[in-house]
Amino acid sequence: MGTCNAVNPKLPPTDWGHRGKISPKPTHQPLKTTPGHHPIGLLWLQTIFLICFILFGASLAMTCGIYQILNTVNGKSYVGHARQIEQRWQQHTQDLDQVSALETRQYSLRSEFLAYNLRTVVTKAGRHGVFEFYITEVCAPEALLETQSRWIETLKPAYNVTPVVRRQRAPSSPAPKFWIYYHNFEKLGYLPIEPLLYHDKITSEYGKCLSVSVANRGIVTASGQPLYVIVGIGNRPRQYYLWGRFILEEILPSEEPPSLVYHLLADGELLKTPQFLNTPDFQAFKKACGYFRKGAIACGATPFQETLETLAKNHQPVGNTLDFSQLLEHFYAQVLRINPGEAGIYCQQGLLYYQQGQDHRAIQALDQAIQRRPQAAMAYYYRGLAYHQLGQIPQAWSDLQTALDLLKTQEQPSHLTAIVQTLIAELPPLADIHFQG
Repeated sequence: MGTCNAVNPKLPPTDWGHRGKISPKPTHQPLKTTPGHHPIGLLWLQTIFLICFILFGASLAMTCGIYQILNTVNGKSYVGHARQIEQRWQQHTQDLDQVSALETRQYSLRSEFLAYNLRTVVTKAGRHGVFEFYITEVCAPEALLETQSRWIETLKPAYNVTPVVRRQRAPSSPAPKFWIYYHNFEKLGYLPIEPLLYHDKITSEYGKCLSVSVANRGIVTASGQPLYVIVGIGNRPRQYYLWGRFILEEILPSEEPPSLVYHLLADGELLKTPQFLNTPDFQAFKKACGYFRKGAIACGATPFQETLETLAKNHQPVGNTLDFSQLLEHFYAQVLRINPGEAGIYCQQGLLYYQQGQDHRAIQALDQAIQRRPQAAMAYYYRGLAYHQLGQIPQAWSDLQTALDLLKTQEQPSHLTAIVQTLIAELPPLADIHFQG
């Protein structure tokens, strides 16, 4: 396969015009692109199993309890619960101004926000557009479910949709005690926090909310249970890492049956350093789970949960900040120490360095990716962008042309090919470059 990743080219989206907020200002005039058009972003956003860690300002005062969102036009409302209500409001309203919000499946509340033209991110109580955001009752975390049930019974909110469990669990099957969210790097094409680095609204504060969309309807009754995020990456050996621990709070079905997607809203945190899990105990645990598949996996009582709890506790971030770029840089280095032959990781390294404005390091990493996988179209593409930032136009032209040729032969999505063609067209003709030199 001619891609950076082992399976497909679903890399995180980048803004090719200015790299994004995390990178230094480039010294060379960047190539122009269509505003808001991310060549790989649509593939990423359409993935059903989408992890999106939302960032919030550290100055927000967080409230644990029950909240209500009221549509003042039709009188309909939603009653929810959260350990951090203000973050949950921001989670509900994040990215409503993006085209992707209209293209992806939403739960009923977000659909109403879109229908009634709410496009701002909400972080505090009050009126926002035609919607009123209230804190209904403050309570302890252990009382959230009971208190929410009481308010739902009282208010009968129209936007609260109760997921239908179509098949009852057999009496002999134990109820799940916790859940694993398995993030398959090769299938998804990015790591859990990578999308943050290419988001034009990113801040340096570390948020503690997780939004996951899954198709496992068995999770509809999982509110209040722990969820551990585990990443699988690489081959020979396959490497597994614990990335975070969360508590499932709200579980919201999409509006498009029969193949429902469930939107999980959870509270917790990423680990400051992902923890390597490849031990005999983990292998036995994975086998007991029926091995891992992409998405949510129900787990019964097992001693290995204590291991996961200990790792999460011992490696939780200090304070409310986490350096995402540094976390990824260290993680890539760790994966490559175990297996230096992972071409896809070198490509991801190159993309990270390019976004940071470290063009020489980006080229070095992408050289390694191309050496190990000569048909990696996106490695040539990003190396071409890095060369352009350094003003090395002949090399940029050559790499972009190679990327274009590979994309055409690999039958990749047409919008990728079109964008690379546009970038090449904006470069001076190769004959003029040699003449000027």
